[in-house]
Amino acid sequence: MKAEHLGARIGEAIRRRRKDARLTLTRVARRADISVSHLSNIENGLSIASLPLLAKVAAALNTSLAERTRLLPDTAKRCGCGHYRRHRLFGSAR
Repeated sequence: MKAEHLGARIGEAIRRRRKDARLTLTRVARRADISVSHLSNIENGLSIASLPLLAKVAAALNTSLAERTRLLPDTAKRCGCGHYRRHRLFGSAR
C-alpha cells in the first residue's frame, strides 16, 4: 500500500471519529495544538501525520493510539507488505 493511500485512510478515519464525536476541526486542532489547516490537510489525505502528531490528535478525540491500532486488518491483508502494525492506525472495523 502506498503512503498516500494509507494517509487518506487515516485522514478519513480521523474525520469520521471527529464527526461522530460532534467536534469541529477548530476544536480538535486546538486540543491537539496544531493548526486547523494542518488537521484539515491530514483529514483530506494531503498531509501524512507523524506518530507523535497522531497521538495528539487521538488524545484530542478522546481516544488513544492503542485503542485505534486494534483496527484495520483488511488493509494489512491487501497490502501484503508485512507491516501489519503500521496499517492499523485509525482504521475502521469492518
